[in-house]
Amino acid sequence: MSGIETVHLHSTPISRTMLRTIRGLKRLKVLSIFSCTFQNDVTEKDIAKLSSLRLVEFQLSMLLEHAGTLKARALMKAIDLSNLQSIQTDMWDLVSRLVDEMGTIPLCFLDIFFLQDWALFQKILKKTPFLSFLKILHLTDLSFINSDLKIDSSLIPTLQNLTCPPDLVSTFVPGRPITVLKILTSRQVVMRGLQLADIKLMTKSSVMIHELSISATAYFTFSVWEHLPALKKLELYRTNKFLLEDVDLVLRTFADQPADPKHPPGIREVTFSVSPSVPHLNFFNLPCQHEIISTVMAGRFPELEKVFISKYIEWRRSDGDGWSPSIAITHSTLLAGKIKTGEFTYFDHGGCIERLLNVVFGSQAQT
Repeated sequence: MSGIETVHLHSTPISRTMLRTIRGLKRLKVLSIFSCTFQNDVTEKDIAKLSSLRLVEFQLSMLLEHAGTLKARALMKAIDLSNLQSIQTDMWDLVSRLVDEMGTIPLCFLDIFFLQDWALFQKILKKTPFLSFLKILHLTDLSFINSDLKIDSSLIPTLQNLTCPPDLVSTFVPGRPITVLKILTSRQVVMRGLQLADIKLMTKSSVMIHELSISATAYFTFSVWEHLPALKKLELYRTNKFLLEDVDLVLRTFADQPADPKHPPGIREVTFSVSPSVPHLNFFNLPCQHEIISTVMAGRFPELEKVFISKYIEWRRSDGDGWSPSIAITHSTLLAGKIKTGEFTYFDHGGCIERLLNVVFGSQAQT
């Protein structure tokens, strides 16, 4: 086991023996802890010994220990941040430790769930000049509601991939080489709605943005296509993308828009994002999807090559200008299993589900 470089712990009770094993992995570079808890035999002293690790990537999310407990504090304090190139966490206390590091940090990837202290975060950015990927899901610093969240233009000069709420578009986009921009919309009280000024600021990236994720409402309300002519990839989602949505409705919302808008001519890939985390059976109304993709969308996006229905279905243009779907085997196996056991009832649109079952279970599958 001495050659192991990556450890992923998912929904795993962490014991003292496991911690000892992890510490013994001399080549360990990547440690991911997701939805875990510590067993009773683990002490804060055991956790503190993780400081011997020299990690390059660290993920800590959904820790089933309250952030204020001694064990959680010990874990966040133990990890050596000085060599990290990637951090992904929903623990603000871990992120805030970055400000105490001496000199610059080689951090390139930062994914945080909550930004709780804007003033402190600016100090962190001064220590991360190589940051190229930044994802912030929620701005929860109530003291900065309706404030001007500006930062020095010299900070994070290499930022290329940005995911953030509307409040932070004007903060990070102007003057930085951002090519991928994902604007999050939710009902968080701290967040304001997307505004036309935010859309116009997108044009002030030092390079042209070629990948955009935005709500379908904002895309059409603000004529986004007029401001981002270089787009290659476009993701459209409903106003609250975390609620269960009917994919047919999302597609028809797009199809019902006026045919006049001149979308960026170079768009090759469009994704319609809907939830839930497992595919709803309406996802598989393939005849409806084919109709809209092959007529409405292909007409508006002349260079279109792929259309994704969330992460479950991929439509691809064939050489003969026809469109054909494919379903990721992991999702199709899950879906087919639930159908076969009777857990899901379904409407079989044009025999699509029957064909899916045949692919997964063979031609003798019984529906």
